[in-house]
Amino acid sequence: MLASEGKIDEAVEAAERANRITHELGGKMDPDVMYQSAIVLREAGRPEEALSRLLETRGEYQRLKQRVREGATLLRMAETYLIVERSDRAVDCAEDSLAIMAKAGDEWVQGKALVALGQALGRLGRPARAEACLVEALEVFARRNLPEADDVRSLLKADDVRSLLNQDGAPHQCAEPEDFAPLALP
Repeated sequence: MLASEGKIDEAVEAAERANRITHELGGKMDPDVMYQSAIVLREAGRPEEALSRLLETRGEYQRLKQRVREGATLLRMAETYLIVERSDRAVDCAEDSLAIMAKAGDEWVQGKALVALGQALGRLGRPARAEACLVEALEVFARRNLPEADDVRSLLKADDVRSLLNQDGAPHQCAEPEDFAPLALP
């Protein structure tokens, strides 16, 4: 909640406090809390720490057999690998997310994973496949009338694959719909 209000430093502090208390009590942090804290760390400009937390989170979701949450975590890992310029790892994570979400039926995460995959492939010099991923993402978002479709249309109008990136080299980020809550699913 703090992060959504723009209070990133306070959100990071709260996440770290929750992690510290959990470890002091001899337990493991709830994977949903780990996921949220990773997102907060990434937004706070600490992507390496976010990746570490996301890797741990994915392991917990795998252990608990929570495939939808694992797929969402893989998406966030792909996006974060793009931030730290590890496009090869971003491809792996995006493809894994897509494989899980194709079975789970979460189209929003699928579309986001296709965008991340397209951006990673573009960075790796594979523009044809990058464009194909973006076209597929556009189809996913347009089919549900989601605003992300406009973001993907803008990416597809770019003159070259390098322009799939923001000026600072970070991946283009589509906003999450207000009603999207992948971790709130049963």
